[in-house]
Amino acid sequence: MGVHADYASGGGGYGDGKLRNAYSPFGNNIYFSYQLYLTPSNLVAVTPNVSFTPFKNARVTAEYEMAWRDNVYDAVYRANGQPFAGTQNGRSRKIADLARLQLVWSITPRVSFTGRYEHLAAGPALTDAGYRSSDFLAGWVSFRF
Repeated sequence: MGVHADYASGGGGYGDGKLRNAYSPFGNNIYFSYQLYLTPSNLVAVTPNVSFTPFKNARVTAEYEMAWRDNVYDAVYRANGQPFAGTQNGRSRKIADLARLQLVWSITPRVSFTGRYEHLAAGPALTDAGYRSSDFLAGWVSFRF
């Protein structure tokens, strides 16, 4: 069992003055959303998680992320650092809730399977601007030699 929390100041895409907040120059955005819905700009997130072994050589991790924007006068930002159009006009703080499930199964010492699922339940910061909930599903096999 665990929990991780993230905080990132606004992206500065909207507002007055010459000084803007910096965008993150690097990083792995799937950490925030496999669908690339979120990025570390104007973001507050708390994510409890649990991992367990359902059968030999397999690990399942389940997470539930709750995401808000830090500044309601700034937009919600997508993974490429650009704001979601229209989100700067709303005043709702809640961005989304994200339920995630990942399975990593080491079939043999050289072959493994990874499956990931994420459901993003869009909150008012997105829905007020016309965005909707969405799902992500992926799977792949890795061969090591």
